[in-house]
Amino acid sequence: MVALFWGACASFYGEAWALTAPPPPVDPAPFSWIVESAPDGKPVRHYLVGSVHVLPESAYPLPQGLEQAYANAEGLVLETDPAVLQEADFQKRMLDAARAPAGLKSTIPPELYTQLQQRARAAKLPMTLCDPFKAWFCALSLELFSLQTQGISGDFGLDRYFYERSVNDDRPVSWLESPESQLSLFTQMGDPLSAQFLASTVAELGATDRSSTYLIKQWQNDDRAGMEQVVIEMKRDYPLTYEHLLGERNRAWIAPLEVLLRGPQTQLIVVGSAHLVGPDGVPALLEARGWKIKALTAEPPAVPTREPKAKAAALR
Repeated sequence: MVALFWGACASFYGEAWALTAPPPPVDPAPFSWIVESAPDGKPVRHYLVGSVHVLPESAYPLPQGLEQAYANAEGLVLETDPAVLQEADFQKRMLDAARAPAGLKSTIPPELYTQLQQRARAAKLPMTLCDPFKAWFCALSLELFSLQTQGISGDFGLDRYFYERSVNDDRPVSWLESPESQLSLFTQMGDPLSAQFLASTVAELGATDRSSTYLIKQWQNDDRAGMEQVVIEMKRDYPLTYEHLLGERNRAWIAPLEVLLRGPQTQLIVVGSAHLVGPDGVPALLEARGWKIKALTAEPPAVPTREPKAKAAALR
């Protein structure tokens, strides 16, 4: 589950992420929707795309529908500003905030620490990997090192791909959360929430049907029902983690999204796939407010009728 909403921390690890080659995607536009609006009576078609923040190099070139969505769009909207996440000062502040003065064992229940050690041993991970850090950072580190043991390297997240293309194309880029907000998602976790986040990650290490590689295959195959089931189980088993990382943020995004959707420029909105499924997902929340949404399939590319302007200011 970590790979589906891993924003602030993905850039911290930089080149440490990729995946071994899975089967090529079946769907021409996985986890993608069209949101229709008509500002000033003129129809505008926006694209809402679910991302996996880490992808294998073999995922490129992207499915036809995703490339067409980018070609048709005039602006890009992300969860947050990727450039700031890569800054050395930002990464240092994250690492400083992750340190536990009295060590990990002082912040989590003894039974969870025992489970952590067992999972780490089974996964052939360093036994002392997490000891200096808080539970939330341990959870992220476990995911990283679990993938590294599979020979993983590189950074091919969908968000990064579209961001770099937009910068090169001088296309306006905006975002729904400030980098500080994304950092605070983790740094402001109290011990109970942080421990629950770690517990969910420890459980994933022993479940092949909840691993990052499995979830990425779900994304590539547009298995929305399967992804929704993962989210439903997360909400049931780890309600604090679910509400903090998904539920609260989904609701907070609706207001700034509606501002963008009412604008005259076609937007490509790219957020983690876990934010887009289930009754609490962004598509469902938008539909409840009267927006017309339908699944995206491959369609002929269109040349935007309005020239892109200078990069937009972030929606902070």
